[in-house]
Amino acid sequence: MTKNGLTLFSAAFLVAAQLGHSQSSLLGTNLIVNGNAESGSAGTAISNVVTIPGWTRTGNATVLPYNLTNYMQVSNPAPPDHGFQYFAAQSASTLTQQIDVSPAASAISAGTVKFTAAAYLGSGGTVTYPPQVAVAFQNSGGQTFSSITLGPLAYPPGNGMTLQQQIGLVPSGTTRVTVTMTFASTASPSYIDSVSLVLSSLSGPTPASVLGTNLIVNGGAEAGPNAPAGKATLYVPGWSTTDDLSVAPYGGSGWITPSDPGPSNEGVNLFCGSSGASMYQDIDVSSAASLIDAGQVTYQVSAWLGGLTSVSPTLTYEFFDWSGNQLAATAQLGPVSHSGVGLVSTSASDTLPAGTRRVHIALAFPNSSYGMADNISFSLSSNGVPNAVLPQVAFGGGWYTALYFTNLSTSSVSFTVSFFDDNGQPLTVPALSGSSITVNLAARGTAVIQAPNSGALATGYALAALPAGVTGYGVLRQSVSGVPDQEAVVPLSGTATSTTTLLFDDTSYVTGVALVNLSSTANSVTVQAYDNQGNVIGTGSLSLAGNAHTSAALQSLSGLSGVSGVLGSVDFSVPSGNSIAVLGLRFNGAALTSIPTANQ
Repeated sequence: MTKNGLTLFSAAFLVAAQLGHSQSSLLGTNLIVNGNAESGSAGTAISNVVTIPGWTRTGNATVLPYNLTNYMQVSNPAPPDHGFQYFAAQSASTLTQQIDVSPAASAISAGTVKFTAAAYLGSGGTVTYPPQVAVAFQNSGGQTFSSITLGPLAYPPGNGMTLQQQIGLVPSGTTRVTVTMTFASTASPSYIDSVSLVLSSLSGPTPASVLGTNLIVNGGAEAGPNAPAGKATLYVPGWSTTDDLSVAPYGGSGWITPSDPGPSNEGVNLFCGSSGASMYQDIDVSSAASLIDAGQVTYQVSAWLGGLTSVSPTLTYEFFDWSGNQLAATAQLGPVSHSGVGLVSTSASDTLPAGTRRVHIALAFPNSSYGMADNISFSLSSNGVPNAVLPQVAFGGGWYTALYFTNLSTSSVSFTVSFFDDNGQPLTVPALSGSSITVNLAARGTAVIQAPNSGALATGYALAALPAGVTGYGVLRQSVSGVPDQEAVVPLSGTATSTTTLLFDDTSYVTGVALVNLSSTANSVTVQAYDNQGNVIGTGSLSLAGNAHTSAALQSLSGLSGVSGVLGSVDFSVPSGNSIAVLGLRFNGAALTSIPTANQ
């Protein structure tokens, strides 16, 4: 036990990614050099092998121009942003490129960098071994931590390329990425274009960014071009597709019309395909990680499925963590039962499995006749986005925490309280047999949640989604042998401030501070202290990983040693659009009391 009861605040700060200029320059841009084959000149035939800047070649892969007779035409399915040239081969070949991502090593090691890998793949007809693109995440010695493969994919109907895309978390320890395009020896030429690898910080500063909205891009087939029934559209925004998957307008002889069974808001277009065509899309839901892991997020998936006959596509949906582990059995909508031409509504809803960070949505179309789909939706809801936080929870090792709630409304309510550890992971409270609890309150009812002083010390914070009319507070109790127990009533903080101010008096006391990064991505917390005359007496910063918590003595924070022996105030700030919660505790011998903060 340290002086003034500061054992609670003795833990070291969590070190998280703080993006500097060199790191941020890697984010949000295509890291692949000449991924669109536009650097250098093009060949005049598949056998005319030309120099390809940025790539190391084996075999005879080359670059061809669009509109070369017998090869890719601009009227064929292709990337919407294609230039004048693309990669091509008809014999066993590879093109390889290594990318240095070491400037972002700290952010990658903190687990806060997502990748999006994409390429357009295709061929000049049926090929036995279609082209593919592999992306390997490695350390400086060439050890591969993980890899993903786009494809292999051909384009059997004729000349064409379609999008293949995957998302995931860059593995910790990655300092370089190796990208390899592979072509096989085939009777028809294979094509690749618009190869990209983009790194980004994990999406969404708050859970609200993925709640209450359709997370599927272009679920209604209204973005991008269409093509007449039976023809292939040039590209399908938002979707990775295979074979003759297409988008066609409603209406026309022998085709579905707006008067046939279907959605009332059908728009102009719908998805269609046969012969095993498919389409898929990955959704990043990581910004709601804390709610998902607490079992507080419900998904709703729906679609209109049908076709020209009784057959229909099948929609499957799968849930994965960032390590690629599937967290629940594959579920599906369809195939639906219907007669004649038309679409039928189908839907499902359930709790999103804890640990989910990526959702994979896919549609498979029938081999016979045309299957159709429209108004595809995947949305998330919660029984309440957290609006209250207790920034410090401690139990065991001489500490006890309680939360009190009362319902001032005239109706019964229920809400969830969830506990998280210093790393932002669910914190099991033995007395609750879990990391969360549903509180049911009658009108004017009151309840208490207790985390007793039992076992080793555990620290973290608590989040609650309080309905209108519910108020509450926390209690921290410290037990020290030989002296009476000491308690502090702790106010609940809000979850929507980016700057908050703590008043402190270190003239005869020691001030402890607890901080919670309420954003799902790492944040740099700027700290600036003032004396009682308004003079700046200390400036510093600290890094907190997404959803992380830390606690320490105020005067021990980097740059704030000047607060010792001083009366004043200190501002804690995170970048706009992010949120932070701060709590002060003042110690004097065995006594303690809480210090609320003022949000700006």
